[in-house]
Amino acid sequence: TMVGAVAVLMMMIVGCGEGQANVDEMTGTWEWDAGSSETATCNGNSSNNNLSGNININEGAAADLVVSTDNCNWDFDMSGSDASLVPGQSCEYDAVVDGHQVTATENWSSWSMSVTDDNMSLDGSGTLDVEFPDGQTVNCSTSRSASLTRVGH
Repeated sequence: TMVGAVAVLMMMIVGCGEGQANVDEMTGTWEWDAGSSETATCNGNSSNNNLSGNININEGAAADLVVSTDNCNWDFDMSGSDASLVPGQSCEYDAVVDGHQVTATENWSSWSMSVTDDNMSLDGSGTLDVEFPDGQTVNCSTSRSASLTRVGH
């Protein structure tokens, strides 16, 4: 189904502060911990997807941090040991769903991260819009609740 195809796409997704010391707390390569998940609700049907792999966090230019996921780069600003997504960002990319080339657009309305030593907690919510070749668009709401462990600096 179209909703199932979008759920598969969700699994594929997985992008001016207070000083250098705080930025250093976040930078590095982070691996999703077991149990980290993302929920997608498309046309009233929900799907829970496990998150796996890594995200990379680097010092940013326009913002304190740049978070790189599989398909996107996201700007974050720091406050203490916490980072929040800079508002107004979206990311569009091509993907394949059920053999169809689609265009996906991610919009996170909120995404925050908090670090203690080499452990991070992450929460976020937003939307994912998937446009199929026939012009049909599936609109999904998404949420993430996750923990990550730093695996490299």
